[in-house]
Amino acid sequence: MTQYNPPIESRDTDELILISKSSIDEWQQSAIDISKGELKKRGLSQTQIDSRYSELEKEFNEQIETELKIASEEDYSVFEKIWMILFWPRELFHGWYLKRDGYTLKAKRRIQLILTGLIFYVIMILTSI
Repeated sequence: MTQYNPPIESRDTDELILISKSSIDEWQQSAIDISKGELKKRGLSQTQIDSRYSELEKEFNEQIETELKIASEEDYSVFEKIWMILFWPRELFHGWYLKRDGYTLKAKRRIQLILTGLIFYVIMILTSI
């Protein structure tokens, strides 16, 4: 029999519910069976398990939405902005994943800062000629 660390029997009820509702891609079948047995030992009915699982799923989705909202509103610090303006050629090769990862403001600001840096360089070159 497979040993789990910490043992499945010692885990809290919410964790047991998540294990019992998971697929075999996430947990081994023996762990799922042990968690279902432990939930029965603790006196939880299937309706209680289903109800708590839906609550946990709702909490998880709310947490994900909050994290995505925070990420979409995150901006660069002043130092990062100055760095990107001064060293914009280096920034051309980095950061194209920002929008895909939910950092919409950072992606928009990155393009603005690169263009600002480009304009700054052009002005510097034209004034030195």
